[in-house]
Amino acid sequence: MSSCSKSTTTAASTTTESVATTIATTTASATTTSATTSAATSVTSTTIATTTAQPTPQYGGTMTIVNEVGTNDPTNWDDGTTTTGSVTSVYINPYLEPFFAGDINTFGPRGNDEDGSFTLPTYIPTQYLTGNIAQSWSFQENPLSLTITLKPGIMWTGNPNIGMAARELTATDCAAAETRQYTAPGNVGFFGTWIKDCVAVDKYTFRYDFSVYDGDWQFFLLYGGGLSIPEAPESINAGASNWKNAVGTGPFILTDFVDGSSVTYDRNPSYWGTATINGKQYQEPFINTLVYLIIPDPSTQIAALQSGKIDLNVNVPYTDAVTLSKQSPNLIQEKYYADSVYSFRANRLAPGNPLGNLQVRQALFMATDFNSIANLVYGGGDILGWPVARGNPSYTPLANHSCLK
Repeated sequence: MSSCSKSTTTAASTTTESVATTIATTTASATTTSATTSAATSVTSTTIATTTAQPTPQYGGTMTIVNEVGTNDPTNWDDGTTTTGSVTSVYINPYLEPFFAGDINTFGPRGNDEDGSFTLPTYIPTQYLTGNIAQSWSFQENPLSLTITLKPGIMWTGNPNIGMAARELTATDCAAAETRQYTAPGNVGFFGTWIKDCVAVDKYTFRYDFSVYDGDWQFFLLYGGGLSIPEAPESINAGASNWKNAVGTGPFILTDFVDGSSVTYDRNPSYWGTATINGKQYQEPFINTLVYLIIPDPSTQIAALQSGKIDLNVNVPYTDAVTLSKQSPNLIQEKYYADSVYSFRANRLAPGNPLGNLQVRQALFMATDFNSIANLVYGGGDILGWPVARGNPSYTPLANHSCLK
């Protein structure tokens, strides 16, 4: 069972682009998922999220958000050594960037909006990837390796607190940061089983050498996992676990953290990223200030949304969506797929259990109205024949399973 969340690389892109318009009240729902079949069929539900559009993007203003881990403090700002990566990654996302990201301009709402690809919270299919701070990658089978080439001119912001001036991101930075991460005590037990080393080839190119193949290498090394986001050596040497030592290449600069209350980021005026909207190119980000509020109590989060204290909440349970529509009709809601999958598995091995009979399990499967369960209980969603949700490379629609042919 996995928790509902959005992809670190896609949320950041949406934030720096869609907030360009107005600070409109928005709501999102992080719904549960469920399954109720002896054949381990699962139901994924939809969730609610929002964006607000304006004909012409405008610069300025503040956007206040309860993010997907908004009930938790960032206990460690060092993505290279943290044991709470799912929390840390959300809070570093505005100022640290992955090598690659989903190509929202081509395949997102302003492009062909293909299959809702940018509402999926975890895996990004290969065909939707585009360069972020890197411009290309190449995977070699012999010898088994991955080569990544950076975009020239990507700048670390610098940080006067640690005596660091702004400078260009290099392959040496990346190789050192990635080596530190995959050899960290909490990581080496996994990454060390398939990564042999990571070395700089030239100023903008570095290479991973592998001992064996791992099927999730794209997620972990290109865009989604801990090794896809480099940290500056100066920040590491000063103590990356201290937020005051943070340095990034991203659209925002971390400027304040109040334990148990909020995290504040200011616009990076030298950010490299741009967005093309209605045929015109704009420098990102659009807003001046991004604020993540830390609100442990879900009911308080809802109240803050209704009162306008926050502009966006991505954690509203789907079960609250109808009530919110009635109580606060000005809130804008949009469904999106969660990546959580809950499965009911039959104990077919217990002596005398009729579920041990394949025909009984098949009969239960055929007699259960999964579509009604999905629509009435979860507000819609996919019916799965295996607990892998859409967005994962191994996802297969139920209708395409060979057992149903």
